[in-house]
Amino acid sequence: MAQEVDLSVDYCGFKLKNPILAASATPTHDPICCKKAADAGAGGVVLKTLFAKEAAPSYKFARPRFTLLNWNPTGKGKAARMPDSFTLYSIEQSTVYPYEKFEWYINKTKELVGEDVAVIASIMGGTPEGWEEQCEVIKGSRADLLECNFSCPHAAEVEEHIGVAVGSIPEAAEKITRLVKSKVDIPVIPKITPQAGNLAAVAQACQRGGADAVVVHNRLMGLMIDIDKGRPIEWGSYSGFGGPYMLPLSLRWIAKIREEGISVPISHTNGIWTWEDVIKAIMVGADTVQTCTAIMIKGFEEITHWVREIERWMGEKNYKNFGEIKGVAVKNMIPVDEIEREVPVMVGGRSSKVAVVDEEKCTLCEWCPRVCFHEAISMEDYPEIDEEKCEACGLCVSVCPSDAISIEKK
Repeated sequence: MAQEVDLSVDYCGFKLKNPILAASATPTHDPICCKKAADAGAGGVVLKTLFAKEAAPSYKFARPRFTLLNWNPTGKGKAARMPDSFTLYSIEQSTVYPYEKFEWYINKTKELVGEDVAVIASIMGGTPEGWEEQCEVIKGSRADLLECNFSCPHAAEVEEHIGVAVGSIPEAAEKITRLVKSKVDIPVIPKITPQAGNLAAVAQACQRGGADAVVVHNRLMGLMIDIDKGRPIEWGSYSGFGGPYMLPLSLRWIAKIREEGISVPISHTNGIWTWEDVIKAIMVGADTVQTCTAIMIKGFEEITHWVREIERWMGEKNYKNFGEIKGVAVKNMIPVDEIEREVPVMVGGRSSKVAVVDEEKCTLCEWCPRVCFHEAISMEDYPEIDEEKCEACGLCVSVCPSDAISIEKK
């Protein structure tokens, strides 16, 4: 019989029914969408960000404003299989609700989702005075928690108190965190940027400023070119880019931030595409996990699927709650300088491992010899491995389309 599982988590004093949050993005752009996320099982919803009045692009959206890069599904129709890695390339920005309607947006969302689902407001000021003005909007609302967007990749052209600029400067992050904390009476959660040189330093600064939690991390600013037109694709300028390919980066930073001693809760965002990714994020130390792209591409029902699969997996593994797996991967990680290494063959070393080909699985595609830069693979009837030259580097294993190669001890 599977273990009974408690999926609830505490996030800054709010008991979430599970750690999955719908991130600040199109799936939370209005109260109706927020209700759909809650009905699908999300523990909370993060509203679209109220931009500073100084941010000229706010309240105006490009058309079109989304495109997917490296989006190559296999198969057709309902049987099509989505790729595991691609880029969501977009330039959608703030909430459409101006200051005078933002409180309604919060309150209506709270009315629809109910008391058991966290409503997390999001603001991004331009100047210290702008941050204070936004706090006044929040103070009169029913928001349960408050994210401070120190990381919007679209707002870098404004000044140091807005968006990605705040998240890049620890001193500025600490200053704005402390300011916002002094103006509101709900938990304050800065959302930091991967475009900072050291996210751990920024997270530490936010903690010093009184942050109740931090969100790690927003998307990057990127650029893709149409070589036939000689211009940036789609809307013709820089764009935010995120998606499943970002997961290793965000996992690395959460692990690093935990290693640096950050004690406040961490909300993981960016790169989450499957229910397994939710588990991975918690295993590196996240308390909650935010998702945008998965909902945008798969629909709100993906949340329901994740909750069901996570509960099943934890029960089968005999985990009672998330506390039993939180941070376990960081505890099991070894320092880079302790990774087992051997002297390369080309300078006189001898590998203790070797690539082995399963001839029954091999399809004679001849891919493996092309990627062997040690001349250890030759083609006869089947790939032949020269054990004296093989570095057991693993590249041939990864490219083999038929899983016919493995690395084994000699």
